[in-house]
Amino acid sequence: MATTPANFNAIITPEPEWVPVAYAMDAHIRAHNWAATPLGPMAGWPASLRTLADLLLAARQPMFVAWGPDRTLLYNDGYAPMLGCKHPTALGQRFLDVCAEARDVLAPVVDRVFAGEPVHMEEVALTLERHGRPEKAHFAFSYTPVRDEAGVVQGLFCSCTETTAQVALRDLNADLERRVQERARARGRIWQISPDLLSVINPDSTFTATNPAWQVTLGWSADELACLPWHRLVHPADLERSHAAFAVVLRGDPVLRFENRYRCKFGGYRWLSWVAVPEGDRLYCSARDITHEREQAAELAARTAELDRVWRNSPDLLVAVGVNGIFHAVNPAWTAILGHDPADVVGCSFLDFVWPDDASMTQCGLDTAASKQDLTNFENRYRHQDGTPRWISWHTAVEGDLVYAYGRDVTTLKAATEELLQTHAALEASQARLLSMFETSYQLIGLLDLDGRMIDVNATALAAIEGRREDVIGRLIWDTPWFATTPGVPEQIRAAVLAAAQGESMRREMVGNVAAGPRTYDFSMRPVRDRNGNVIAIMPEALDVTECRQTEEALRQSQKMEAVGQLTGGLAHDFNNLLTGITGSLELLQTRLAQGRLNDLDRYITAAQGASKRAAALTHRLLAFSRRQTLDPRATEVNRLVAGMEELIRRTVGAAIEIEVIGAAELWTTLVDPNQLENALLNVCINARDAMPDGGRLRVETANRCLNGRAARERELPPGQYVS
Repeated sequence: MATTPANFNAIITPEPEWVPVAYAMDAHIRAHNWAATPLGPMAGWPASLRTLADLLLAARQPMFVAWGPDRTLLYNDGYAPMLGCKHPTALGQRFLDVCAEARDVLAPVVDRVFAGEPVHMEEVALTLERHGRPEKAHFAFSYTPVRDEAGVVQGLFCSCTETTAQVALRDLNADLERRVQERARARGRIWQISPDLLSVINPDSTFTATNPAWQVTLGWSADELACLPWHRLVHPADLERSHAAFAVVLRGDPVLRFENRYRCKFGGYRWLSWVAVPEGDRLYCSARDITHEREQAAELAARTAELDRVWRNSPDLLVAVGVNGIFHAVNPAWTAILGHDPADVVGCSFLDFVWPDDASMTQCGLDTAASKQDLTNFENRYRHQDGTPRWISWHTAVEGDLVYAYGRDVTTLKAATEELLQTHAALEASQARLLSMFETSYQLIGLLDLDGRMIDVNATALAAIEGRREDVIGRLIWDTPWFATTPGVPEQIRAAVLAAAQGESMRREMVGNVAAGPRTYDFSMRPVRDRNGNVIAIMPEALDVTECRQTEEALRQSQKMEAVGQLTGGLAHDFNNLLTGITGSLELLQTRLAQGRLNDLDRYITAAQGASKRAAALTHRLLAFSRRQTLDPRATEVNRLVAGMEELIRRTVGAAIEIEVIGAAELWTTLVDPNQLENALLNVCINARDAMPDGGRLRVETANRCLNGRAARERELPPGQYVS
């Protein structure tokens, strides 16, 4: 209860804060225009009136003052309900005008009081609007004359005491007396059929009589309860309160709706609500079983607490808004989501917070919800305290004049959706581009599952076999027309698919029999991975390089002829030296024979034969460079072959290129066609020369190499020992 001012005389002044705001009547008195009444401004009120005003405002008991010749009315909070609809306009009016319907009764009373005679009125019955319904109540009024310093009666002071409980107890006592007088009939009717637990308790706290409802409700028969102290059945936790309540009753005051728990005969307790009335040395009691109501109340309290927790802790916006758009209640999520304190939102219009561009749309949505059409996923923008918009998705339900709604912040979702739509559009455009590239590519491109079955294939690949898509989709790639008819190729393709499914790529040249006949393809098989690196498909690609290889072969032949042309000058000198050696030896032989000198002839014959062999070897190399030869692999010492070609390489690349030859020690003997190896080595050196038009260094180096499975596959060779 709010603190009452200690001295009304000191504070009833024209100063702004003259009464505490805790009392409702304080506000009415403060706001009333007393200057327009016979009492005049409050600052001029006499001390006795101020004292009375101080008294009645501080009291909870109904009180009023009628002051002055016009009997001007002042009253407190306790008296306001007794005025009903006349409150608060009755304040400052004439007392008899306010109570015009009882003027005939009250006018003589008022006259007697103003004549100096106190008047007391017992049991005045009034019907008051309280507890949300009309309720009949009983009061006792004490009218006391109030005199000024000169002893002249200036007003009356009335205090009211509600006697409803006493009247109820009196009525109950009378009813009990009638029950005593009509015991036989009462026991035969009401006592027997009453659902309430009726009992009579002796001064020693034992039951002297109980009705059958005790056995129905708690299981105890009248014989079992006879002479049993009532407190033997009360729950231990309620025993102290029960003794205190019955002590009050024994002093003569009734206890209305006193509640405690009584033990059932077969276990457990039931809640009872008591009315007890003393009569002589006994108590007459009536108890109603309210266990169900208590359980319902507890359940309701729990549900209310749960709902309150939901209201306070919900991450969504929860609101109650009037059909006029004024917020009645908002939950704390408004601060978390929109930055507004709930106190700043309640009482304001939604237009104060809705994004201006969405105001009209939101008003239409509110009108729809107010017409009892629930809204679902209604989206609009609300203004955050920082000035930025937030997208909210609303769901509504209407009850009476209020629209209840919860809203979820979908700003991030909207942005993500917009980004997703843009990404989807970009992906569709990218997919269209990729599809166009796929279909219009000059390469033969397909897509396989991890088992090697055709998922897709482009038009170029279909054109190569003059086939249709439905002829190959779903088939194993090595069983399709591209590869099935070429001996040995299906096995290679199958091995490449298995390797690609494990994440390894393959690339090599192979021949395929297609509609145009045998064609040479630059073929690759590579895995397709997702963004996590997992292999999800296999992509075979083939580029028809038949014409390219033919061109390259012609180029190689041309390069051979170019090499031969470049070697012509050197070879002519070499052949001239060789022929000189041969002819010189023959001339010396002829001269010696003519002279008859036959000694040392073997030396000249050997010199001529050596020159002839070197000429034959040189001729053999020229033939190897100038025409194709059938491979003739045989065990070859590569270091010796390279050393034998060193002079030829030097003459071929020219003086601007420095030649460095490094032969590995203990180089393995190699199974190879030596003429083809010489051809290849010379071509590589010519390419190196062309790459260094300004001169440079050319190193020819040999080495032993062991290729494992992966390295061998990368070079499209079987694993084993090699010479590089």
